[in-house]
Amino acid sequence: MEIYKTTNKLNDKFYIGKDGGSHTGGYLGSGIVLKRAIKKYGRENFIRETLEKCKDLKHLSEREKYWIKKYDACKRTDSYNISTGGEGGDNFTYNPRYEELCRKVSLGQMGRTQLDTTRKKISESNKKSLIKKAVHASKEYREIHRLNNLGEKNSNSKLSEVQVIEILNKFKIGARFLDVARDYDMSVIQVKKIVGNTAWKHIDREPFGELKVIRANAKQNS
Repeated sequence: MEIYKTTNKLNDKFYIGKDGGSHTGGYLGSGIVLKRAIKKYGRENFIRETLEKCKDLKHLSEREKYWIKKYDACKRTDSYNISTGGEGGDNFTYNPRYEELCRKVSLGQMGRTQLDTTRKKISESNKKSLIKKAVHASKEYREIHRLNNLGEKNSNSKLSEVQVIEILNKFKIGARFLDVARDYDMSVIQVKKIVGNTAWKHIDREPFGELKVIRANAKQNS
């Protein structure tokens, strides 16, 4: 049996209590404010020390009152104690300092609420970050997919890059859509897309200058 003092290593707030020997190892105290503090800061941030060994339960209760009074624990703001100690029971509801103790408990709960709010904000921030990364990764994937399917890399392409350059060279000197389409076994629409730079856009058009299209009813100069 002993009187102990539990201290928060992060802010030096303490709690004085009694242990009749029925608790298992790691017992830090049963005070309502203390329990909330342990839940908030984590058990690893509290340390317990023995103040006095006692011979029986009566002596234990008497010495608990003595040590709480000695430390003035019920009145200090750096203490988790809200009762004067002794036999136990409801030392809270009918305590003459009930309103003051309510504020003390409320402050502890407020700290918990603020912690939960902070955690929620961090969680929301992390979610936004993950979504942003996913979108970025999706854009990168689409770009890689596009590059891997350019021109003749595309399994649906009927032409090679060399053939497209040949077509552009034909229109450099003047050519008809229909003639080119027949030469390369493709549709007129496909030829128009190449000339109009809506297909095979990765091929630089600058070396070919202004492309010349000879209309179907016009004669091509020899």
